[in-house]
Amino acid sequence: MPDDRTNFIVYQRRYLAEVSALTDGEDEMWAVFETLAVDTHDALVAAGSNVWVHGYSICPDSAWNWLMTTWEHGLVAPDLVERWRQWAAGYPALLTRNPKLELRDLMQDISESHDSSSFPYRYEDAIFEWVLAGDISEPPFDDRHGIVDDAFYSAMRRLQGDLMGGWLWWDEAAAAQVYVARDQWDVVRAERKAERAEYRRQREERAANDPKFAAMLADVRRRREGKTG
Repeated sequence: MPDDRTNFIVYQRRYLAEVSALTDGEDEMWAVFETLAVDTHDALVAAGSNVWVHGYSICPDSAWNWLMTTWEHGLVAPDLVERWRQWAAGYPALLTRNPKLELRDLMQDISESHDSSSFPYRYEDAIFEWVLAGDISEPPFDDRHGIVDDAFYSAMRRLQGDLMGGWLWWDEAAAAQVYVARDQWDVVRAERKAERAEYRRQREERAANDPKFAAMLADVRRRREGKTG
């Protein structure tokens, strides 16, 4: 049975494989981060502290980036904390070199603001349409953290252009967030649109034959429209 350290490395490498697929020529950066993560794991274990087994996020703003767990900084050598700070300082340049990775971070910001999840599962196409439209109003998600402003929207628009309309989505077969070029993405969008149309058809058909369901559906629609009567 794998020990905790082995499990940690497995999870960390799995995560790094997913994000590294969105970059080019950054093998050295990923090796640096893996070493940093494992060294942190080992230092915390030596200090008698519990360790997050699923690995650490590369993004300095993420709750899963170890630099955010300030209460643990005193448990390890100061040079280890400094290495995390150096990673954070170099992260913006990594994003600049890799627009797919930058888009991933912004998509994660959206999902965290919407429902505290790690990726906008099943509404990636709605976000794409919102960005494509060039209209910042009425984002297709609940912006509970207030992330949407002109700078955020401009960054999304820029990335859509940089990637020539390619986009990120959650590929269930791969069990990962992946990038697809525009022609492939258009196929995915069409499939999503057809799925939603079929779902609406089935829902309306049920409502026509089930008064209780019809009443519930009407109540949901009133709530969405901001009405209570």
